[in-house]
Formats: sequence, C-alpha cells, structure tokens
Amino acid sequence: MRIFRTFPTNRIRLHRALESNLSKTAWQSLQSEQPEAMPDTQPASEEEPLSTFYDETYGDNFIKNPQIIGMSNALSLIAQFEHHAPNTDGRIAVLINKEQINFGNFISRSLYDSIPQEHRPALRPAGFLVNIDSGGRERVVGITHIPMILNDINTGKRFRVVLRTFVVKRLLPGMFISGHYFPGTTAGVEGCEYVYEFGNGTKASVKGMPFE
Repeated sequence: MRIFRTFPTNRIRLHRALESNLSKTAWQSLQSEQPEAMPDTQPASEEEPLSTFYDETYGDNFIKNPQIIGMSNALSLIAQFEHHAPNTDGRIAVLINKEQINFGNFISRSLYDSIPQEHRPALRPAGFLVNIDSGGRERVVGITHIPMILNDINTGKRFRVVLRTFVVKRLLPGMFISGHYFPGTTAGVEGCEYVYEFGNGTKASVKGMPFE
C-alpha cells in the first residue's frame, strides 16, 4: 500500500530550489517568504438593541371582565416574536380590538407554545371562561406576558412591547389585543395607521395591513 504525504507549499519550493542550484540570494528570498495575509475583515455588526417602549410585566393591567369582543373580519397588522422557532421568521398575525375599551389581550395556546421553551414567558395557570362576540365561550388556560416587536413607520426603528395576555385554547387570528392602546388610529387608502400610545407621553406609529 502506498502512503502519500503532503508537504507545505514553501517546503516543496525550497526543495526544488536546491535541486535547481539557485543562488544564495534566491534561497534566502524563499526562506523569508510569509503566507499571504488574510483580508482585514470586521465581524458583522449586531443589530441595534431593541428598546422596550412599554412593559406590563410589573404594571397594573387588571381586567375585571375579559372578553374576546370587537373582532373584525380582517387582520390588523403583522408583529414579530423576538424568539421563535427556527423554521419561521417569527412573524405573527395580530387582530386589534376595534373597541376603545380594554377587554384584555389574548393569544392562542398553539402560538404561545411556538415560542422556544427557553424563551417562553412563564404561564400562570387559570381555568375560567370568556365570552366571544361571535357566540360561545372560550377557556383561558393561563395568564402570561407576551413580548412582541413592532416597527415605527416614522423612524424605521423596531421596538418591543410586553403585554399582559390571556392564553386561550383556540383563537383563529393567533393574537388579539386591546384597542385602547391605539386611540390615534387613522384609516388611509392603503390601510390603517395605528398610533401606539404608552401613557407616558411616548408614541409610535405602526402600519396596519393593507385593505383588500
């Protein structure tokens, strides 16, 4: 069996130089050769850290009578999960309550479970029923705080909001949030522009889904 050995390029060239009886100057030149320098590349810059504009984790957002009410037939906007399954881009369909009353925020159990376990918000078990304006009732299995990312159309910057949310077994749009966060909503030719107000003087405008 033959054994093949590989040699560094410079060593082969030096060996050939000896065989060719190169001058001492040529020999020294080969000895002093250095590997080609790698391009001076900088690591890709990380995305700008997200700002948390609004967070109900430790705030008072008690809903006396939560209801899934005021639903329309069309999705309102697309938000994004900061942490999501690797086979998705994290985008989620959000329906905004058309009423300006705080009936609570809701997310389906399947959408909640899609958040990777190591990043999934803690769930406080519950078991009560809520009314749905389309008829019937739905069981709330727990209460959590959902972080989601929105995009300010005026600044182009993304920001994070964390909403106290009821997790229900079934919810067609995936996530349904209260309309009281968006008192400045205006309708345009290409869809609604939702002005998100945080109660501390901070506002952000979010582009809604275009009208069909």
